[in-house]
Amino acid sequence: MPFVWGNHGKVLDKKGNMVFDSPNTREAFDFYLRLQEFSYKEKQDMLDNAFKNGKLGMTISGSWNIARYPKDAPDLQFSTALIPAPDGGKGFSSSFYGGEILVLFKTCKNPDMASKFVRFLTKMENTMPITKEALVSFPAHKAIYNNPFFTESKYLAVFLEQMKTAVHPPIHPLWIELEKIVNRVVEGAMYGKNLDKLFADGKEEFVRVTKLREARLRRKIGVDSDQNSSVKSSPQSSNLQLLLLLIIAAGTLINAVLLSFVIGELKKKLD
Repeated sequence: MPFVWGNHGKVLDKKGNMVFDSPNTREAFDFYLRLQEFSYKEKQDMLDNAFKNGKLGMTISGSWNIARYPKDAPDLQFSTALIPAPDGGKGFSSSFYGGEILVLFKTCKNPDMASKFVRFLTKMENTMPITKEALVSFPAHKAIYNNPFFTESKYLAVFLEQMKTAVHPPIHPLWIELEKIVNRVVEGAMYGKNLDKLFADGKEEFVRVTKLREARLRRKIGVDSDQNSSVKSSPQSSNLQLLLLLIIAAGTLINAVLLSFVIGELKKKLD
């Protein structure tokens, strides 16, 4: 997808129509498939290990390796660079842009405390220890662009620069299904299947899952309208719908932060 996005290709248009099959996408496919002659096709962790052990000269991977390589392979000499842009100045250097999310469920027993904790956890001073430990994700704060931890690192500064032109996948209720379709097209092309048929099958599958979702929604609306319930949503339940801030969450560290937060809250009440 970085090569597709960098060549101005898209998965969906603004109206939600699948437009993955386009000249821009096909150009990116042509380049990507030509790389196979020089490539090692494996899962990401296998590629990372091959690079770490000096058996792979270049890899597209993530910032987590910056934390792992010095420990696993202290003698490894490597550098980081932006993903190449299309030649001729027609595109841009692109990468996958995503994040982790923290949410409150409708069944949350203490939404006020949970909401406070989420906001506490997403403060930069509380996310930085998690970032420094694992380097899986960066804090969702623009202040990181001036943070010495990132700017003074010969490795991480490149990741900051890449984020400026990274692309977020489409925000769509069927993105999981769309991702599977894209994967099938890419993998099929890599193993020599006809690209025209792969694109056609992918579009047909998207139409099928879209119709299936619409039918389910219609059935749900019909069932809800048949139920003569007098229960109304409270302002509190509406607040539970909020999607709260992009952030990485690492289990052990979050528990430690949660413990300190709860202790702080208890001290406030005791005072």
